[in-house]
Amino acid sequence: MPDWTTSRYFQNYEYTNVQNLYDDIINGAMRQYGIDVYYVQRDYVLVNDIYGEDDQSTYTNTTLIAAYVKNVMGFGGDRDFMSKFAGLEIRDQVTFTITRRMFSDAIGELPVPKTGDTANRPREGDIIYFPLNKRCYQIKYVDQYSMFFQVGKLYAWDCTCELFEYSSEKFQTGIPGIDRIMKRSLNILDYALTDGQGNFLQTEDGDYLTSDAYVPPHIDPIQDNDDVDTEANNYVDWTEENPFTDFTKPHQE
Repeated sequence: MPDWTTSRYFQNYEYTNVQNLYDDIINGAMRQYGIDVYYVQRDYVLVNDIYGEDDQSTYTNTTLIAAYVKNVMGFGGDRDFMSKFAGLEIRDQVTFTITRRMFSDAIGELPVPKTGDTANRPREGDIIYFPLNKRCYQIKYVDQYSMFFQVGKLYAWDCTCELFEYSSEKFQTGIPGIDRIMKRSLNILDYALTDGQGNFLQTEDGDYLTSDAYVPPHIDPIQDNDDVDTEANNYVDWTEENPFTDFTKPHQE
């Protein structure tokens, strides 16, 4: 019976020397055409089992590593997004390519939340600091198949990142460009006064007593009905002379 499997004389996907050469070429190109970014690890403190989130996360460990920016025509994603309730949102996305060898040598294994396991790959939730625009981008998705088994092996990850939205996480990296994110916290508990036992002081109505450093979040002008009405008056005539203002009055030619 004839053998219809691949020839044993041509091992296109199992030749280690070719794979190592390809790996060297990719890492060499990364060092030549990439950019140095800070990879900031997310330390999980109290993970919510239901929502899978951790509102008390901290960012302390940083590693300078080379990455390749795949967005050649600018940021992707929804970009500047206008919503009814949140107002103007910046939803810039950028994709960074990080090679497996560089990540393994520079960062190594990272703990997986709630499992006790470790993973030798970038994690969703970690942050990449992009020095060109001095912004932090949070990893949303890691694609391990960006280079689909070139000569039978995987060599890099594509990390799809979105502009980081601060929500009272703690930053203690020692890098001013990153730590400035938490320069002003919006969490009222960070300014609440406590007694000797650490209990929050509250009024009879249940409001927290805060220090003078606390500044309540401002009202977005887009959400302020008074400002909307004032601005609308510049475009629409609501006076009595406008026949469409009051349908009970007859239209006068």
